[in-house]
Amino acid sequence: MNYEQLAKSILAKSLNIPENDIKSTHTINDLKDIDSVEFATLVAAIEKYTKTPIPVEDLLTIDTVHQIAKILEKNT
Repeated sequence: MNYEQLAKSILAKSLNIPENDIKSTHTINDLKDIDSVEFATLVAAIEKYTKTPIPVEDLLTIDTVHQIAKILEKNT
């Protein structure tokens, strides 16, 4: 499974931005200045996909597309 592509898809849907604009090297803030509600929406989308709560220590590392992909891989 391509977790980088999955991370891009989840980010695009959660932040309402075109998936084509997302590069693997982007940080979330490169894509959009997000607030706590948008971050919670992103976390909920990740948890919905993985069907499991994401540990807090993993949530604290969410900064880049690559880190989201690693969380998806670890929790699926």
